Amino acid sequence: VESKTEAKLIISPLPAGFGMTLGNSLRRVLLSSLPGTAITAIKADGMTHEYDTIKGVKDSLLDIILNLRDVVVKKHSKDLEVITLPLKKTGDITAKDLQASSDVEILTPSALITSCDGADAKKKIELRIEKGVGFRLIKNEDSIKDEEGFVLIDANFSPVKQVKYEVKPARVGDQINL
Repeated sequence: VESKTEAKLIISPLPAGFGMTLGNSLRRVLLSSLPGTAITAIKADGMTHEYDTIKGVKDSLLDIILNLRDVVVKKHSKDLEVITLPLKKTGDITAKDLQASSDVEILTPSALITSCDGADAKKKIELRIEKGVGFRLIKNEDSIKDEEGFVLIDANFSPVKQVKYEVKPARVGDQINL
């Protein structure tokens, strides 16, 4: 293990050609097949689409959605959960300001979500948290706004964000083509 968010795996020796096949297969599985948690929808009072703004909030909802991609969450149960982001303080609003049950763990509390210049105890943003696998893209054919008033957003459920593999020649005894 390299660090808390990084790991190195060495598989050696392999017959010629196996390194590339194994490396590519492992990369694809790590990026697309591991279950994870993501923010899948957003709702705010008076919001009708992702280009709306909230009075007193410096960023548009689109900018807030893009910032929410940096928020890493972990959910212990499979059920849908709605968490709240109160907009009751002036200044930077970070992931540590999210109000969630004990079932949801915020792994990046310092991630900036938005900034407020007009704090209001009544204003809040609701976020829907789901568990899933891979990447879910919201298409034009999909209902951009669901029946509960949430605007759906693209979700990357994979807990692995980047995979790199390298194949190097190996030698065992007289065999040099491994």
